[in-house]
Amino acid sequence: MSTHRWITVPGKRLRILIGEAVEWQGHPAYRVIAKQAQQHGALAVLISRGIEGFGPRHHLETERFVEVSVNLPISIEILDTIEHIEQVLMPLAPILREHLVTLTPVELLLEETTGN
Repeated sequence: MSTHRWITVPGKRLRILIGEAVEWQGHPAYRVIAKQAQQHGALAVLISRGIEGFGPRHHLETERFVEVSVNLPISIEILDTIEHIEQVLMPLAPILREHLVTLTPVELLLEETTGN
């Protein structure tokens, strides 16, 4: 019989703010980032499209004018343990230049399974 319990583990949230139209080597950068994070064993990745926003260059992008909204803001969140987030982050460094990146502490709630 196995039992389940929840444990908290210190972690980090890497958040990347990037434009939807940004490309890396001919592919959408947000997809490349997600794929590389997956390949390096990230615990979780979430990509969200914003309806309006601006980045460091302060150019406002909005979906109110669909015909000109080709570069809506994208938020990419990568969650992992403190120990592993560096292994995920380092290969992404060349893609992340010129984009806003934050790294914040989080508590990860993980299920621990023990079997008998």
